[in-house]
Amino acid sequence: FWASFDHTIEPEQRGSLRYVVHESEQVPRAAIGMYQQTNCALATPSFWNAQVLSRSGWRGPIYVVPHGISSQFSFSPIKADPFVFGCVVRYGSTAARRKNITELIRNFQAAFPHTHDQSIQLWIKSFPDDYVIQTNGDSRIRVIREYWSQETYINWLRQITVYVNNSAGEGWCMPIHEALAIGRPVITPFHGGITEYVTQACAYFVPYRRIRAISGFYARQTMIEPKSGYMI
Repeated sequence: FWASFDHTIEPEQRGSLRYVVHESEQVPRAAIGMYQQTNCALATPSFWNAQVLSRSGWRGPIYVVPHGISSQFSFSPIKADPFVFGCVVRYGSTAARRKNITELIRNFQAAFPHTHDQSIQLWIKSFPDDYVIQTNGDSRIRVIREYWSQETYINWLRQITVYVNNSAGEGWCMPIHEALAIGRPVITPFHGGITEYVTQACAYFVPYRRIRAISGFYARQTMIEPKSGYMI
């Protein structure tokens, strides 16, 4: 069994089962070629991912294995004072740019331009080795760059009011899954692996348009662009 997010070919991987998650609507030809050289089968968390892999040229077996989360992520009543929008991002690679954090911050400031009393806040959970996230001097926006235990993370989720996702693509999105388990509603595009466990009973869906990424990790791949006006 080989779980890998980087596109590498190693002799010992031949004939193995590879676990993969993809965020774009098609997988690069080079990645499919690598899978065909090294793997007897693929495992992925969503049927959406399975369709993407098949559409991209993979012809071997695919096993859909949805993610589960710890039962420690249990329901907690919502605290709405202050009203906190929360977002979790691993922002340490070019692929992470798809999270559209800069745009999310702009949307927050456009939605609440005159709220300076800390009654409405945006909390972004990041990591020490991630790119620096600029808040434009807005004291209502809190960026946490720390490694946390699961207990600390759960306690943080219990302090937010709504989880917000502005990503250009998600194969599953564990933070949304975890926030829902805590009992927090979500603002998100309804696209990708998210569609298999999120409904309008627990989320506000943001319209989006499909775009072709020009450069970077997802160059020439089809992603989405959430519509800022609706997000705001």
